[in-house]
Amino acid sequence: MNNKQSEKISEVLEFTQRRFPPDKDLGFIDGNCYWFAHILHSQFSYLHIYYDQIPGHFVAGFSSMGPFFDQKGLYHSTSSFLPSLSWIKKYDDTWYNRLMRDCKN
Repeated sequence: MNNKQSEKISEVLEFTQRRFPPDKDLGFIDGNCYWFAHILHSQFSYLHIYYDQIPGHFVAGFSSMGPFFDQKGLYHSTSSFLPSLSWIKKYDDTWYNRLMRDCKN
């Protein structure tokens, strides 16, 4: 990891901890994780939205291999690869539409 990426990680963590304290249940972990990932993506153009299929959890991250973020801070997946939401939309319309129906609305 280079210094520039380390600075960006610190920037994201500072933003999330200041505005969304990890010790408070703000509803972004259980049920609104898509919206939290969307907030991070909107705030930091270098972050993209990814989906961790095993727990069914949206996160924001630099790449499909991480690092990833959710309301608790750094998110550690047990998967070695997380598909981006744009990848899912491009390659599997049915899956994408189901995710949007179940998670966005």
